[in-house]
Amino acid sequence: MDSDRPQHQPTTVEAAVDSVYRQHWRKSVAVLLASCRDLALAEDCVQEAFSRALRSWAQEGIPENPGAWILVTARRVLIDHIRSRDAGTRAIARLWDQPLWQVELELLDDPENDTRDDELALMLLCCHPALAPTDQVLLMLRTVAGLTPEQIAPMFYSNEPGIRSRLTRAKRKIRLSRVPLRQPSDPAVADRLPQVLAAVRLAFTHGHRPGAATPDAGADLRREAIRLAQVLTGVSEEPDTWSLLALLMFTNERMRTRLDEHGRFIPLPNQVRTRWDQDTIATAAAALDRGRSNTMRSPYQLEAEISALHTTATSAEHTDWAQIVVLYNELVEVAGDGNAGTKLNRAIAMAEAGDHIRAATELERLDPDKLGGPWRLHAARAHLHTIAGDTIKATAAWNLAGQSAPTAALRDQLTARPGML
Repeated sequence: MDSDRPQHQPTTVEAAVDSVYRQHWRKSVAVLLASCRDLALAEDCVQEAFSRALRSWAQEGIPENPGAWILVTARRVLIDHIRSRDAGTRAIARLWDQPLWQVELELLDDPENDTRDDELALMLLCCHPALAPTDQVLLMLRTVAGLTPEQIAPMFYSNEPGIRSRLTRAKRKIRLSRVPLRQPSDPAVADRLPQVLAAVRLAFTHGHRPGAATPDAGADLRREAIRLAQVLTGVSEEPDTWSLLALLMFTNERMRTRLDEHGRFIPLPNQVRTRWDQDTIATAAAALDRGRSNTMRSPYQLEAEISALHTTATSAEHTDWAQIVVLYNELVEVAGDGNAGTKLNRAIAMAEAGDHIRAATELERLDPDKLGGPWRLHAARAHLHTIAGDTIKATAAWNLAGQSAPTAALRDQLTARPGML
């Protein structure tokens, strides 16, 4: 039986390579991209460097600076590739009107220096105008956030081969489009900013989706998304960049108390809010202040305002649900009528504010398919029954949610909820 088979335990070298991969994949690809102007080639060279690390580190030991080792090795692979091609660097030059900057391939002055320009260029490339919006997000998650196709697939209700094919086609479109990359200061950058923000937000969302990742992997991805949002605030004064940063920071702080020591979900009213870091919350509030400079409130700002009310409330009982309903009403109006997820959250807020009948009516109007499956609608109904004090109906709804959950981990979380009421 499969359960009797010995489980593979990663070696020290494998664990080190995995850790360096999560920390340095994106940075290494970004640096090589600045040199070769070819995303697929940059990724291949970095992947080869990690393959060599598994062999070399097992024989020679883990280097003192493994991130620098990966980057130096990847650049040597790139140099060998360029020197072996018949057309040499002229073939690369023909793909682009002009380089963003000059990078000396043979020298690596400071391998740990993570320049904002490199990262922004990589994000902008992923949001290339030759790509459809969904493919822009896919490429961001793979190249910038470092997610594997296997991790990305559930987010798009697809499979690993399908995601790999879409990523390959996306990179081919970039290569064949002959559209030059632009300096991060170029005015055209503003045109791609909404796609970049959306991709960063989606990466963060994947890091806190129930059952979508292990707690550690989810936390790593959320931190990476926050860091990318911070990069964007350093290169763009657009209010939405600050609102997004505030939203991610507020949400991430609440995630600190979402699971117990056994990895089981803890409902927000039962979480220990004193564990939330007040300095982080103050930093998020300051970011939200900068995001409020918009003349019209954007979806990111409204979501950040809602998240702020949840995070700054001293207890569940002191949450200003009436104001949250007002903000959700505005968000539905601004974001458009088709956002089923926003309407579902609004219904829950209505119930928390005491309007149970209107909340139930709102849920009945929602299409389960637009919510990513019926489990979310069942879970929302369970929440409404819980607020109303009907534990029998709440338990039945939680069980229905668990039965229709798309992953085993999510099913376990949902079916365990009745015991936490």
